[in-house]
Amino acid sequence: MKVLIKFESGAIGDSIAWIESCEQFRKINNCSVFVSMERDYLFKKSYPNLNFIDVYNAKEFDKVYNLTWRNELNGRSCSLQNKAANILGIPFDPKKFNSKIDYEKSERPSDIPPGKYVCISTQSTAQSKFWNYENGWETIVEYLNGIGYQVVCVDRFKTFGVDRFYNTIPSNAIDRTGIKSEYGNLDGVTKYLQHCDFFIGLGSGLSWVSWAMNIPTILISNFSPPWYEFQTNVVRVYKDSPVSGYFTKYLFDPGNWNWCPIKEINSILFLIVNSSSRNNSGVETCKSFTSLDFTESITNYKPNSNYNY
Repeated sequence: MKVLIKFESGAIGDSIAWIESCEQFRKINNCSVFVSMERDYLFKKSYPNLNFIDVYNAKEFDKVYNLTWRNELNGRSCSLQNKAANILGIPFDPKKFNSKIDYEKSERPSDIPPGKYVCISTQSTAQSKFWNYENGWETIVEYLNGIGYQVVCVDRFKTFGVDRFYNTIPSNAIDRTGIKSEYGNLDGVTKYLQHCDFFIGLGSGLSWVSWAMNIPTILISNFSPPWYEFQTNVVRVYKDSPVSGYFTKYLFDPGNWNWCPIKEINSILFLIVNSSSRNNSGVETCKSFTSLDFTESITNYKPNSNYNY
């Protein structure tokens, strides 16, 4: 039996989340699986039994599956990984669906001074996905520096956003933003990730990259509930409140940078990820943990834990 699986999303996180389901489908059904996706360069070596193709005729296949979450609210009642497994009709176990990616093994980067270091990613593709705690990242970097860690920021952009909502990486981190590989893949980033002690990021693509490289990952996000992303080798920092985890409750508009589904809150800056208790123009804000609370979760790192503040 020949099966075609099409990835309708080209996002890094979606691609990493769904690829293992393709492999599990192949094993369970003992069939030939052909995968059409934008980011096949991440997986060709790690998944040699999958056939990655660019051009196809759907009529040549016995079955065709489309992996997507687009315009489906009820599709987010399960985790991002489980979504693919459901579409393919296979059982899902979050402890066994550990995706892998291809990356070039390299020596420790020479532009990072000797000593242990941590990688961070502070940018994302919508304001609601950011950690909108004022000076939060700077405080974390200062704390990590104080216990002997250098902190390397590996975001794609130093400053990112739209209109009045521009976000800049912490000024006290080592800036390695915009590092690109000559092959157009992620090797410019993975050369830093593979030698770090752990990674701190948001609910975005680089957190999935870190996880797929088997790097201990701390994920800060109230944008989605703790069960939505990967469940192994991770510490999830999450504030449980009435306005938490709304990505699975409302239809996301990826074209709206300031998407804000909670009508009672008028400013996206106060909606999400562990926002500060600042008041602005009478906006009711979400009281959250302080940066110092978060640093305790770093020093007491326990994989597969959720820290609720």
